[in-house]
Amino acid sequence: MVHLHARKRTGQHSLEIEDNLPLYEALKDKLGDSILVQLTTELSVNTVLRSSKR
Repeated sequence: MVHLHARKRTGQHSLEIEDNLPLYEALKDKLGDSILVQLTTELSVNTVLRSSKR
């Protein structure tokens, strides 16, 4: 298993699918099912709970 943080061209951390998908696809193309990929979403339980109370 690998935990990844995608980055924008500027080097800043990115949660955008446009930045994460190429990284994910490149790893899966190279390693196939021999690796589990966990991308950072930074969505926490507290965020979900706060959102549901609105």
